[in-house]
Amino acid sequence: MVWGAAPEDTRVTLDGVELPAIYHYSGARSLVHGDLVRSVELMPGGYGASYGRGTGGLVRVDTRDPPQDRIHASAQLDVLDASAAAQGPISKQVLANASFRKSHLAWAWDRVTREDPGEYFPIPSYWDASARIRYQHDARSFVEIGALASSDRVKRTISSVDPSERKSQTRSLDFQRVFVRYVREPGDGARIVLLPWVGRDERALVADFSGTPTELRSETKIVGLRASYAGRVHSSLTASVGLDLKFTRSELRRAGSISSPPREGDASVFGQAPSDQINVDEWRATQGSAAPYVEADFSPWKDALHVVAGLRVEPMFQSVSKRIPSDGASPEVGAFSADVALEPRLSLRYAPSKRR
Repeated sequence: MVWGAAPEDTRVTLDGVELPAIYHYSGARSLVHGDLVRSVELMPGGYGASYGRGTGGLVRVDTRDPPQDRIHASAQLDVLDASAAAQGPISKQVLANASFRKSHLAWAWDRVTREDPGEYFPIPSYWDASARIRYQHDARSFVEIGALASSDRVKRTISSVDPSERKSQTRSLDFQRVFVRYVREPGDGARIVLLPWVGRDERALVADFSGTPTELRSETKIVGLRASYAGRVHSSLTASVGLDLKFTRSELRRAGSISSPPREGDASVFGQAPSDQINVDEWRATQGSAAPYVEADFSPWKDALHVVAGLRVEPMFQSVSKRIPSDGASPEVGAFSADVALEPRLSLRYAPSKRR
């Protein structure tokens, strides 16, 4: 949560590829193995014109270049999980890295006792895996193909001797990403990046109140593209132009009781158990935007002061298959909206000394 915005309003990127999260549900482990990470940067609002679609902040993770001298590998085992990573050369021009992590605390707990700890501390269950292979054409350019997958489950329970008061909630998030990245640095500070990627997110929230289940599920397919060119215009001026495109199609399903459970704090005379009558609703949503942008970085005092100005123009559209939930035999009525956002950006950064 950044600047009071909701967690989903803070964008997370891995080498430019957008991810739904950066940590597993426990918060103790990241989705990317630490051996493969070069830098993590948090920009709490006011980030540059090359990124958008978020009112909170931006978390940008960049990975290391695979080593060219020899293969580096590591393994780790502790109470929470086990992981392994390897990176290095396959041949003179082909480099690769891979990692895998899987939790085992929930598995071990089930074999020690039958008691459910979810009432006191939820035990998350997760795994993640990543791999990429790079062809290093020369010292100034490369192309690589990569993939990342992650899965999370966590369950919370509230037990009671009264079956009508027993409650549980299970959250899950599964996602995959596949990308191709081309980078070329022709010289004099110039840099060209082309990054098409595809992904799939699947979320679920399942709650059970006194034996009556309620669930909300969504499956989203994503297509993205980032393309940019940055170069030095003058000794104190660097400019960049680019395109940030994202297209999503979601299928959503909601099922559960037609009434709500009692609110916390309600007296029993007012609070009633949810009805055992179940209803189901399904709908689809499509969103897309293609944002060209331009940005200039002016540093008149040998990197002491940076004035960064940019403009992002973002045409966007949204379409839903249902304006309201289904109602008997009434036909479905969808909705469509479109808009164009003009987003000027300006930031100043000053370093009073060379020690940062």
